[in-house]
Amino acid sequence: VIIPLLLSDGGENPNNRLFFSGASQALHRIWADALFFQYGLLPSSFLVKYKSIFVTTHNISDKLLFEIKKTCPNFKTSPRNEAMEDYLRAPQPSIKYLFERPDIEQQIAIRLWANTEGSIGIALDKRDNLIASSLKIACAHPSLIKELQYLCKINKLNMLVIKEEKNWSGLSALRSNSIETSINFLRIGGFIKGTKIKAQSKYFNCLDKQDVLLGILEFTIRQRKSKVYR
Repeated sequence: VIIPLLLSDGGENPNNRLFFSGASQALHRIWADALFFQYGLLPSSFLVKYKSIFVTTHNISDKLLFEIKKTCPNFKTSPRNEAMEDYLRAPQPSIKYLFERPDIEQQIAIRLWANTEGSIGIALDKRDNLIASSLKIACAHPSLIKELQYLCKINKLNMLVIKEEKNWSGLSALRSNSIETSINFLRIGGFIKGTKIKAQSKYFNCLDKQDVLLGILEFTIRQRKSKVYR
């Protein structure tokens, strides 16, 4: 739980402070519970409102930070206030440790990433006017996105790497328009209830991600049973 959240909507601030940010209060509670049950840490601040999101922070010791970084050397997933070449020369974020972990731990990581950096929408096949669910998980880091893609693959989620020239790495996200992948995502638990789609969404603003996924799949079934829905 801790490292996937640090690499997605979390991070490290100066003076040994870990933070998690985001709009879902459910994810903040999961983050705080994980640090408490693993390390006995209580938040130094919890669900502090900042614009449209919340921020939760933990102060940790040098020793504990060193222990966490044995598993993942860096929580910074993009260059900030530095040249890309300098950033890439430093220790890089990695989730290779998960490849040897139990299935349940891998699947929790995927679900958390989908809740923090993921989105659900509609893909339209214009040839036959059939829709499918489009599952996307944002990630621009060149090696991390490959590791995340492999993690998804070994859990039966086949995702393609999407390119984006304006991003620092030329990469944007993992995406799948496969109904089978969406169903397999549901089989490992899907989105966490209480995680809502951003208000800027054209069609699904402020709706629960899991409800939207289920609704799209339900409509997909109706379309394939009856031409009325095409």
